[in-house]
Amino acid sequence: MPETPLQLQCDHDDHVLSLTLHTRVLGPDGARALVKAVHDACDTETAPTTIRVHLGDVTLMTSAAIGAMIVLHKQLAANDRHLELTDLSPAVLNAFEFLKLDRVLTISTAH
Repeated sequence: MPETPLQLQCDHDDHVLSLTLHTRVLGPDGARALVKAVHDACDTETAPTTIRVHLGDVTLMTSAAIGAMIVLHKQLAANDRHLELTDLSPAVLNAFEFLKLDRVLTISTAH
């Protein structure tokens, strides 16, 4: 299945950056856009301490996108920041659980 164009909605409130991904397939290009948006937000004077990524529209993530989430988690943790994934579709949640990434990454149901 080809990667669909990523529409990224950003909301910044207090110390939380909420990113909502509007795409069905999150592949390498979408993952790069997400990582860039997070890095850009963290380079500001009011850098967020929590990055909340809403994945409700995503029904498929490529291995590159999953890898980007792991790298992003590690980069944020090294700078005392926290990555939280929320609203995962059943298929994406299954993939994260199968890979045991739900033990490494913070995954919540909704916000």
